[in-house]
Amino acid sequence: MGNKVGNLSDVITKLETQTEDIGNFAKVLNEIGQISKEAEKLDKKVSENMQTYITTSEMIKKSAGQLDNRLDALEKMFAKGVDELYKDNKNYHKELDDSIRVRLEKIKIDIELSVKTQINEIDKKLTLVLEEYEKDRNRGVFARFFNT
Repeated sequence: MGNKVGNLSDVITKLETQTEDIGNFAKVLNEIGQISKEAEKLDKKVSENMQTYITTSEMIKKSAGQLDNRLDALEKMFAKGVDELYKDNKNYHKELDDSIRVRLEKIKIDIELSVKTQINEIDKKLTLVLEEYEKDRNRGVFARFFNT
């Protein structure tokens, strides 16, 4: 019987050890379950964050495309405005040149008239002076004939 009690004691010790091992295994299994649940939660969060990232990325791309379109439109408007200013400036210079040309032509005509008028006055005065000189000269010639 001693042997059976020893065997029984060994069996009880083994059972106690196995029970302890099963308890530890249950704890490990429980921790694995908790870690698995947390991993599932993290996986769900990562999936949600990834979806948010994809949605945000698409919104940014769409907004960037719209901004590019608006920028292109603004550039076209700016180029059109610059072209219009250039044309207006060119027309203004043409009108200014034409106006200056007309004014200069008028001034030229006025100067020509003034010069002609002055030449005519000088010609008249010179003619009068020459006529007076001629009269004086003729008087002097006749005076020589008659005084002699």
